Formats: sequence, structure tokens, C-alpha cells
Amino acid sequence: ILNAIHANSIYNSSPVPNIVINLSGIDWNKINAIVPIIKHTFITVANALSVDCDCDANQKDPVMNDIGIFASTDPVANDQAFLDAIWNSNDPGKEEMIKRVERQEGRHITEYAESIGLGTTNYELITL
Repeated sequence: ILNAIHANSIYNSSPVPNIVINLSGIDWNKINAIVPIIKHTFITVANALSVDCDCDANQKDPVMNDIGIFASTDPVANDQAFLDAIWNSNDPGKEEMIKRVERQEGRHITEYAESIGLGTTNYELITL
């Protein structure tokens, strides 16, 4: 599945839309047809999700399975799409992940980032 998110924000100064992409089952011909050549892309690899940072040497075992790889020219839309994917997941481990995100104020971080003009929490997820 290839998902793309169209988000209108400060990162969309050209007629080409901001895109967030879930790169599961990659068909690079489709990607090349949709994603413009851009200077910055923000990527979230959401596989074997643990409640701990992947930089933690004593990381707990994963609580959720893979939900995709997200990429966008808008960092806020990218993070919002990732958070929404967790909340909308059918994975039984999502409750533990949600508790961790809420404990770290994760939902509020994207709202704050949007309020200071770093991007937008509004996006359109497109499955290709």
C-alpha cells in the first residue's frame, strides 16, 4: 500500500502539493509520477513500534506491528498522519502506544507546531 497525504501549509509554495507517503509495497513508477523533486522530505519509519525511543539502548519490545513509512514535505502533516495511523490502527498494542504518546503530550506537540507556523495538522491521505 502506498499512501500519500496532501497538506496545504507554508511548505507548499509551489503548485505541487505537500505529500505524506506510506511506502509499504513500493511502486516507484507511481511515486515518481506523484512526488515532485523536493529539497526536504520528512520521514517516519513506523515499524515494530516500541513505546521507547529507538535511540534507547534498553528499548522495550515492540508493542505494535508495522504501520508503514510516512514521508512528507510538511513535518507537521507527517507527524499528524503517523499519530492518526496509531489511533486508527486495529493493532491490539495501540492502547499502550497511545498511553505513551499522551503521557509525552504528543497530540499537543503537532497542534503547537501548527500554531507557530511549522506546518499543518490537516492533510489528505491518498492510497495508491
